[in-house]
Amino acid sequence: MNPVFFQYSKDNILDQVINLFVEKGWKSFQKGDHFLNHCYMWPDIVLSDKKNGIIGEKGIEALGTYTPNKKTIKDGTVTLYIQTIKSTAQEYKEQQKLILSLDEIIEKLSTLVLIHEFTHWIIAIGFGRDQIIPAKLEYSCKDSIYFHESLAQIVTNYFCSKDPTLKHIFDWIEKGQPQAYSVYKKIFHPTKTVAISPEQINRIIYIVILLQIREEIDSKNPAYKVLIEEIDSNNQYCNALRKATNSNNQSYDLLKEYYDQLKALDDNKLICTEIIDLIIDETLNKRPNKFVEYPELVIRYLRENKDIQAFKKKYFGEITGKKFGLS
Repeated sequence: MNPVFFQYSKDNILDQVINLFVEKGWKSFQKGDHFLNHCYMWPDIVLSDKKNGIIGEKGIEALGTYTPNKKTIKDGTVTLYIQTIKSTAQEYKEQQKLILSLDEIIEKLSTLVLIHEFTHWIIAIGFGRDQIIPAKLEYSCKDSIYFHESLAQIVTNYFCSKDPTLKHIFDWIEKGQPQAYSVYKKIFHPTKTVAISPEQINRIIYIVILLQIREEIDSKNPAYKVLIEEIDSNNQYCNALRKATNSNNQSYDLLKEYYDQLKALDDNKLICTEIIDLIIDETLNKRPNKFVEYPELVIRYLRENKDIQAFKKKYFGEITGKKFGLS
């Protein structure tokens, strides 16, 4: 079999995953001519013969993982567990009785895993690397785990839905995975099978941008210290912390909440890079390393169908007031 990143050209699917975010205003990527077979910077991709658990317990992470670099957020490694991918492909072929060769299934399955893990990587490095330092990845409770796995599954579903074979494999794997890998369906009030549409993926990426602009938690905040002392064995820390600080940007509950608020809007109003640029200009450039909580304000702007000048005129006082703690 050829290596899985095989015949990748300048129009490969992993660059398409990155470009999906770039088109929506994601600022962490620049195209480069110095790459041999892709347009954007990628994390390292490693093939491993090690075992990493089973799908029924670890979901798609049994087939591949993304590991952030501890020293710099922009690096990291995506690992493909080749033996597990191969055995999963064999099981799929035996159960489905398809005419696809084993090598073809391995190639498709590996592509699916890479899309999932690249999405983890994109979310980890953040919306604007030079402007916003991403919060440390939170993956310690149900709310944050659901957030990260839902995003990865949503993007993977979106790209797999363009290829009937990939989508068939995606749906087959999903049936045997833990709940964290299928809970994303509740965001869309779906039927049993879900094919993510362009409108849905647009909303999701827009919401993630809003969440990443939210104010970071200040570990010196007295409320934060009180909550640390209240952590219990039931893992209620995430929800309690979110309610007290209203600033956790890695929350499935907030992802779903904002999606519910935006889903009735005209899709042409959703991806508004002008308002995002205004927010960054009004906060980060004047108050470095501190962010103001703007998602609700932006949603109001979108729902009222205001153009950018109308928004500035009506809400500039609110922006200034929030910035200096006056509202």
